[in-house]
Amino acid sequence: MRESDRYNGWTNWETWNFKLWLDNDVASYNHFQEVAKMTLEDDKIEFKVSDVEKYLREYAEDEVDEHLESKNIGWISDFINMSKCEIDFHDIALHILKDEGYKE
Repeated sequence: MRESDRYNGWTNWETWNFKLWLDNDVASYNHFQEVAKMTLEDDKIEFKVSDVEKYLREYAEDEVDEHLESKNIGWISDFINMSKCEIDFHDIALHILKDEGYKE
């Protein structure tokens, strides 16, 4: 991917937006920094980036499901799920881990 294809340094708008919301919510920011610290400290975790990536993906799935399951919002549900599929969780996981000192 060319740098000019990125959005504010991120893979795309969806990735940038998701990370923006994570960073701007103090509880979620602190939570994911703790997840990164614990992941880096655990010598048994071999694939640190993919582990955090999986956790981020599950977090997003749960948040979307929680907000959509109580409402009948038709096309908006499809739109939200489509946007969620575009998030580059690997990119976000890598940045979160790097913030905690992870070296590739």
